[in-house]
Amino acid sequence: MDSSISPTDLATAHFQANDLLTSGLLALQQQQYQEAIGILEAFCHDCAAKAQLNSRDYLRAQMHLVTTYDQQGQPERALSLCHNLAQSSNAQVKIWAEQKLKTIDSAQDQTQANQSFLPLLKRFFRPVAD
Repeated sequence: MDSSISPTDLATAHFQANDLLTSGLLALQQQQYQEAIGILEAFCHDCAAKAQLNSRDYLRAQMHLVTTYDQQGQPERALSLCHNLAQSSNAQVKIWAEQKLKTIDSAQDQTQANQSFLPLLKRFFRPVAD
């Protein structure tokens, strides 16, 4: 029995993967962020299973996931993925990831500073009873 993959099977698999990526990007454009995350994660999982971790589309999906995680209040996930992208052999992706890491870290530092300041505000500015 021949276990080789036919050209038709390869074309179908390629179309399905591209369809996932296109669907994920469309969901992002329509601001359906949770749906987009699920679709892009599935696309990336598919690429990883096929050892396509350096493909242009895989890296593009990963970059969109970083941005979407960050925008949706999931900075830990964004940072984790961004650290991986900062190790990319693709110079443009590496530069993008290093810059994005700085902005995510900066935003996280600001959020933490605001959260630590809030109890002080509540302590010194208690509501006045009628």
